[in-house]
Amino acid sequence: MQKMELEVARKDILTVLKAIILVDEAIGSKEI
Repeated sequence: MQKMELEVARKDILTVLKAIILVDEAIGSKEI
């Protein structure tokens, strides 16, 4: 059970990181 929870948490972290990168790129392109 713990292993599955870790995998889900890892996917959540990756999803959040991707969202942050997308937002960061959007803000960066607006500034230029």
